[in-house]
Amino acid sequence: MYNHFALYHSIEELETVFERPFPSISQSCHVSPSQKILTISDNKEQQASYMRWGLIPYWARHEGVGDKMAYARAETIELKRSFKFLLPENRCIIPASCFYKWRQTKNGTKQPYKVELHHKEVMAFAGLWDTWKNLESNQTIYSCTIITTLIKGLPFHRAPVLLKEGNRQAWLDSSITNQPQLMSLLLPAERNSFTLQNINHQNSKESGLLSTI
Repeated sequence: MYNHFALYHSIEELETVFERPFPSISQSCHVSPSQKILTISDNKEQQASYMRWGLIPYWARHEGVGDKMAYARAETIELKRSFKFLLPENRCIIPASCFYKWRQTKNGTKQPYKVELHHKEVMAFAGLWDTWKNLESNQTIYSCTIITTLIKGLPFHRAPVLLKEGNRQAWLDSSITNQPQLMSLLLPAERNSFTLQNINHQNSKESGLLSTI
């Protein structure tokens, strides 16, 4: 189902959590695939940067491939051509304040949920990135995907991988290339880590807003 996330923490909060400079940001309650999103790479001194959300593999024939690669399943990234070569070297973190999930109800409607951490801390999504060059315009595009995993005890079955504070530096450390070690960092969050809100989907395509019931 269609999902998106939000980033409304301040630059000061992000810089404190991730211990690096951030560019000026436009806080958003509605971030969708194909938009540019903030990412953090393995260089601790490097400022966070923007990438296109929706991974475009370097070998892709056209940019539109990224529209179907906003997410990568943790249990298959070692098998998929688009992702398996990125795991050893091209890892990133995507900061977020919350994410939204839809669940199909018994009457056929879709119920959206806003998901936050209990104390509204900054989330750190695990991600992978790649570069793709448009041969016609000679433009290089940096793009990324958010890794998801199975989760129990919630109204939905998948959620982004939230890297624990103690695992974030290891995920960004380019000297770590051992795949079993990296995969061990992609743990599902505990159900009791989250606060869920039922929300009313009010034509978000037009307004970009979601209002709490």
